[in-house]
Amino acid sequence: MKETRQLRYFVAVAEELHFGRAADRLGVAQPSLSRAVRGLEGVLGTQLFERSTRHVGLTSAGQSLLIDARAALDAVSSAGRRAVRAGLARPSLAIASKPDGDAGVLCEVLAALQREAPGVEAELLFAAAGDQAATMLRDGRADVALVPAPFDERGLDWKCSPRRASSRFRPLTRSPPRK
Repeated sequence: MKETRQLRYFVAVAEELHFGRAADRLGVAQPSLSRAVRGLEGVLGTQLFERSTRHVGLTSAGQSLLIDARAALDAVSSAGRRAVRAGLARPSLAIASKPDGDAGVLCEVLAALQREAPGVEAELLFAAAGDQAATMLRDGRADVALVPAPFDERGLDWKCSPRRASSRFRPLTRSPPRK
């Protein structure tokens, strides 16, 4: 999204700590990148980078912004993915799970989906680890994640299946299935 350009540019420079490498990474001209970062500093009214001819470093304001900028860019990207998925002609429910890591619940979920919402198509997304399935849910690739505990709970509303409350397994949901 175009509105995130300054933040994307800032994050690239902050991660590379070099304007030239950041420009190459983004596929833009270095002067354009420098102008965008200076513009962001102007809007914020604070310097984000300490610059010299041999060094680029983050100021404390830059360090603080980097954390929030990454989160903001991730949120915008997730919102875009969810919007695209919601706009699909055929209703679907994307389910993320670790293969053989669903405590046998995946078959139950698929049977219940077919029984309760026969027109909704299930899309299975397999993760290498439980935290990766939670990440798929968090970033908008999945609507539901079947995840063993413990897992990274940041940004997730989750419920333990009452039938599985004593197990390490936790089904997670981010949003209702699309209709």
